[in-house]
Amino acid sequence: TDDIVTDFLLANMMLKTYLFIITILLPLTACSTVAPMTCEDDWQLTGYFVPIEKDYISGSSNKVKVKKGETISFDRAFLAAVKLEGWGKTNAGWYLGFYGNQWHKSQYPLNAKGQPLTLSSIAADTNQLPFGRQVFIPKLNSTIKQPFIVTDVGQAIKGRRIDIYTGEGKEAQQLTYLVTKKHQVCWKN
Repeated sequence: TDDIVTDFLLANMMLKTYLFIITILLPLTACSTVAPMTCEDDWQLTGYFVPIEKDYISGSSNKVKVKKGETISFDRAFLAAVKLEGWGKTNAGWYLGFYGNQWHKSQYPLNAKGQPLTLSSIAADTNQLPFGRQVFIPKLNSTIKQPFIVTDVGQAIKGRRIDIYTGEGKEAQQLTYLVTKKHQVCWKN
C-alpha cells in the first residue's frame, strides 16, 4: 500500500505542476511573444458601402458600357452612388464597379487587390498603413467586426484617414454615418 500512496502523491504532484504550467506560465510566455501595438489619436474615419440598384429610383436613366461587355441602362441615381462608393449590386444580382474611369462587371464587389470585399476590409493610405496590416479601433461601435485588415485604397483616402467597408444596402449606408468621426487607431507593429 505504501507504493500505491507514493504513486498517488507523485501523480497528484505532477497534475498540480501541469496545471500550474498551463494556467500560469503558458499565458505569460504567450504574452511575451505578442507584437507591440502602436496607437494614434485623431484618425478620420469614414465608411463605404455597396448600394443596391432597387433602392435608387430617380426616373432618369443612363446607358453605360461595361468593360469587355454590353451597354446597359441604369438609373442615374444608382450610377452616381456606384461612382461614389466604388461598387453597386444590380437587380440582376451581379456587381457594377467604377474605377480607372471605366465601368466593370463582377460577381462580387472587389477591393484594390481584386479580391471580394469583406466586412473586415478597410481602405487606407498604404504609405500610412500597408496592405495586410491589422487595425483595431478601440472605441468604435461594438457591432462592427474587428480587427480590420487593410485591403483597399481610395482616391480620397490620404494621410491619417481610414474608410471602413460596412456591407450592402441601406442599413450599411446608415452604419457609415455612425463610424464617421475621429478615432484612436491601433495596429500591430
